[in-house]
Amino acid sequence: RGTSQDRSDSLVRFIEGNGGSVHLGERVSTVRVHDRLARSVVTEKGREVDAGLVVSNASAPVTFGRLIADGRAAGRPWRRLDRFGDRLGRLHPSLSSFIVWLGLGRDVTAALRDGETFLLARHDPEADYVACLGSDAATVPLAITVYDNILPGFSPAGKSTMTVMFLCGPSHWKQFEADYAAGRKDAYDAEKSRIARAILGRVEERLIPGLSSMIEVMEAATPLTNARYTGNAGGAIYGFDQVIGNTFISRVDSRTPIRNLYLASAWGSPGGGFAGALRSGLKTSRCILEDWKTGRA
Repeated sequence: RGTSQDRSDSLVRFIEGNGGSVHLGERVSTVRVHDRLARSVVTEKGREVDAGLVVSNASAPVTFGRLIADGRAAGRPWRRLDRFGDRLGRLHPSLSSFIVWLGLGRDVTAALRDGETFLLARHDPEADYVACLGSDAATVPLAITVYDNILPGFSPAGKSTMTVMFLCGPSHWKQFEADYAAGRKDAYDAEKSRIARAILGRVEERLIPGLSSMIEVMEAATPLTNARYTGNAGGAIYGFDQVIGNTFISRVDSRTPIRNLYLASAWGSPGGGFAGALRSGLKTSRCILEDWKTGRA
């Protein structure tokens, strides 16, 4: 019940209620490993925390490409970790997303009666995929979510909250990446606004007449936004692509070649999506309990 934020808040209360602590706004910069065993984490503020085990919900490429500080003896081979790294290097991140959040001054639940509605420009999934890769606002498939149809009373009386989103690749946004990182966002903001207005125009034309006049609050996010807040390559929202070689039982596992280091995110098993990420956490907790019982952890 409630929103995804309520779920996060309840997890914090549970952790703190059982003697744990939650540190927000403090990224981990290093996972220290010695003798093939995760020993501690170091934050960007220089604080080191000894750890009986480490669970990373950072992306697998970041975890193994940037965070691991390996204390093994020089020249000592670690073939299992090398093979694991090679496999990660062959996988590709999923698509990202472009999302527009809207606070509307009108109740639109009668115009769109479902929680989620899909708006297609054609019936050609291959062409749709190409449009997503290039952020082609005129033809990408759109997903429109009206939160008040999912949770009655989500918005104040007479108003509605909704999102309009499409999956997109990071390539279109590469041209703005350097300026975005440097805080120079004029060109980026103009392109973000252009695309947002274009997709809202399609929704207004096909589904909700007069939509633009109802908007009281509007915000948009791009793959660069996702990358900034999650650290995921290209702003990937589903972890690794769900391809045949990385799906179900062949998916990258919650366990890793480093003892006491586990993955719990869309980048591990069973994969991406809201429910997939939640199930990854559940699966990882079971792996930890099994490993404790068998002495592996």
